[in-house]
Amino acid sequence: MKTKKILCVLLPAGILYACSAGKDGSDPAAVQLLEQSQAELDAGNPEAALRLVDSLYSTWPAETAVLKEGMLLRPRAMEMLSEQGIARCDSAVEAAKAEIERLRARMKWVNEKGMVEGFWIDKDAYKADFFNTTGVQARVSGIGQFYIVSSVNPGIGHTSVSVSAGGGSASTPAVPYDGESNYRIGGGEVITFSPEQSDTIGKFLASQGGRGVTISFNGKGRRSVKLSAAAAEGMANAWRLSEAMSAGRDNDIERQRLQRQLELARTQQQRLAADASAE
Repeated sequence: MKTKKILCVLLPAGILYACSAGKDGSDPAAVQLLEQSQAELDAGNPEAALRLVDSLYSTWPAETAVLKEGMLLRPRAMEMLSEQGIARCDSAVEAAKAEIERLRARMKWVNEKGMVEGFWIDKDAYKADFFNTTGVQARVSGIGQFYIVSSVNPGIGHTSVSVSAGGGSASTPAVPYDGESNYRIGGGEVITFSPEQSDTIGKFLASQGGRGVTISFNGKGRRSVKLSAAAAEGMANAWRLSEAMSAGRDNDIERQRLQRQLELARTQQQRLAADASAE
């Protein structure tokens, strides 16, 4: 049944239309548009083929015989488009997995008693007494969200963090003291910045290669410290890990969508083949 369905459509572009519409007086321009669409599909360009089919439908709505051929061509183009997209997603997922594996080898998973959730952090950046110091930790949650935590001890009333290097800079937005995201602990103060508030810091550090980075804590007072190249690169790697995890997840979701689209295109082809056989 499948062979009967595509018998006409798989012919070379020049004689495609002769199967069913060459002798019915259809407009030659409509026939040419259909043949161009078939040629694009034969060349492995399903997006171009679909654009031409759409143009065929909008420009020649009365050319029913030609449109019937276009209706057969559309699910074939969707099938090819889906297959190409799945291949790209598979490649991207594999690349993300390799990057995640590479970066996690440099990370430590921390999930201590009393913590709401664990996180990944650069092995050398982890300090059990972090909240008794002045500094910044770049963390990645279990689901791949990058965020930073700042600690200033003794406190200066800081509400934001900025980094500078190479003539450029990036900053978080201000997070006022609220006892939750910005809170006090002992003689110091801690801010947990959300992923959205932290992204500019990670992206900036990833572009600097760890060289000459200064981090500043801003608020009622201001305090600045130099980051070692290793510390800056550790923070950048946390951001890269988050990006890789996000890319892997997004491409996996997209692959699932494309798989459903592929199955739909094949189902449509089977239905059209059955309809053609019944005529």
